[in-house]
Amino acid sequence: MKQFLYVILGAAFVYLGTIAEFPIPGTDIPQTGQTVAVLCVGMILGVVLGGASVILYLALGVAGLPVFSDSGYGFEHLSGATGGYLWGFLVAACLMGLWKNFSAGKNFSKSFSKKIVVDFAASLLGHMVILACGWIWLANQIGMMSAYQSGVAPFYFGAMAKSIIAALLV
Repeated sequence: MKQFLYVILGAAFVYLGTIAEFPIPGTDIPQTGQTVAVLCVGMILGVVLGGASVILYLALGVAGLPVFSDSGYGFEHLSGATGGYLWGFLVAACLMGLWKNFSAGKNFSKSFSKKIVVDFAASLLGHMVILACGWIWLANQIGMMSAYQSGVAPFYFGAMAKSIIAALLV
């Protein structure tokens, strides 16, 4: 029962990340806190529970609850332009869960500052995975260069800042 509650709380945390939204200067693309939440959920809950949290979040959106960015919902979000990023959330959460298992055995937690640096690097990797999944998915729809220019490049600064936030939260 406790694990089920963790999954629900993890999915709720990812949803709450959609509320923290601000525009990227010079574009109409929003930057959200979802990736911070996804990475934290994976690093805190691990592969299985973190992955299950993201699956629950995606399922709630497909079922019609407005949990996606800009109060979006429905299967078209998983199959449309944002689909690669959403599927990337699942991959990244699981990767962060694997990171949790790996880093626990390496005693990175002995030094707080060392743990922050290591978790920051892991968070950057998680952001790269999400952006890569989104880029590949979007490139099939609008072409590789257009997908990069509109779906990856605008998120570099945000990925750096959000990786710092994720490392500090974890």
